[in-house]
Amino acid sequence: MTEKHPVLQEIEARLMARLDDVKRDFNAPLVVGREDDLGIYCAGEYDAVVSHFGAVGAPNPPEYMLTLGRLLRPDGLFLASMLGAESFMELRDLSGAPDFALLPDVRDVGAVLTQYKFALPVVDRDVLTLTFDDGAKVRDTLSACGFDALVGGIEWLKTADFARREDGKIALTLEVIYAHGWFPAAGQPVALAPGSGVVPLGDVL
Repeated sequence: MTEKHPVLQEIEARLMARLDDVKRDFNAPLVVGREDDLGIYCAGEYDAVVSHFGAVGAPNPPEYMLTLGRLLRPDGLFLASMLGAESFMELRDLSGAPDFALLPDVRDVGAVLTQYKFALPVVDRDVLTLTFDDGAKVRDTLSACGFDALVGGIEWLKTADFARREDGKIALTLEVIYAHGWFPAAGQPVALAPGSGVVPLGDVL
């Protein structure tokens, strides 16, 4: 079995830490990655679906999120990590750079959770700055993160002239977005609408 890239291991650990924060036992969880075929799983079968970078390279990330949601039982947990729009900023001005339009931003992900009526949606992010000694290690990390699937290959990077910092390192930004919500079910708690509180703020300050 091939060992996961260290960057993926770190991001997966951060994702699973969010699962550990959920005070509920799950009897039928499903963990999927970007190479898994969602068509082999049964709708409504799982009480938690965790997707680690599954949406990276998907032609329609919102539809991918909805497909994951349909695998859930009512009140099942949806938890996912994905690359965000601020990823790979250092690559965008390189000769031959592709379009990065498929990468969502935090607002896009939150809007999808709301649109599909996930209860108590939460979206947060990490912005990671990775540093490398040479371009080969950059390409290896990009490939591990699904960059080739996202932009249709990394051949153009083989001759890329990467910018270097004053310390000689090549920097690469990864924005990792985490999405968390509960599949719709009767009787779920719902967040109050803004401005609907009944206790004056001055009473609690």
